[in-house]
Amino acid sequence: MSNIHDCRFLIEVQGDYKKVCRIAFGRNDASLYLLPYGRQERYLWGEGTIPEGTTTATFPHANPAGELDKPKLSIHESGQVHVKLGEAYKAGPLRTKPLWEFRGEHLAGLTIDSIESLPNAGKPKPKPKSPYLVLGARDLQQTRRFAIYANGAEPSFDFPVKAKITMNRAGLPSPLHIGITTFQQAPLTSDEEGGVTIICGWNPDDEELAEQRILWVRAI
Repeated sequence: MSNIHDCRFLIEVQGDYKKVCRIAFGRNDASLYLLPYGRQERYLWGEGTIPEGTTTATFPHANPAGELDKPKLSIHESGQVHVKLGEAYKAGPLRTKPLWEFRGEHLAGLTIDSIESLPNAGKPKPKPKSPYLVLGARDLQQTRRFAIYANGAEPSFDFPVKAKITMNRAGLPSPLHIGITTFQQAPLTSDEEGGVTIICGWNPDDEELAEQRILWVRAI
């Protein structure tokens, strides 16, 4: 897929479709904006750290957001990351290298506590500039993780991907390639309501801290 405006992630289980997340692409640069879907349309956001090598996390300082002011995780071409509500930045920035300097590394992750907890979606009707990315699963009780990778030189990534998106933007040295895959993973939290959590973060400059700074947005 090349030069699209946005992409909507769906999971299909035996003919039923569930909404996961929308990823929008900057019109003037190679920025990305990730917005999770929640069945109850309740949203939380925050910042913190997560120990390296772990697959679970707690969110002790969650900030609520209303239905009309849905938070999104903004990953800018410059390498800055924010949580944004409407036109206001609420958390961040985290800082990493510019996106065109990525060479297949992990960019962001999205975890699903259970497919069953996701909002229903009708059968997708693709549009040229707003396609659907539909990935299959066997069981509504499954948990899943979406992983997003970036490469500013070629369409290759650190992990085999199921979908690739190419962003051609003025000012980039070459097209930015985004790779997306999904696999099963234990729930990120013990929240019985279930939900979708988007996390983006990088290792600190001091490697001895052995933890990762993160920004996150959660939809329930």
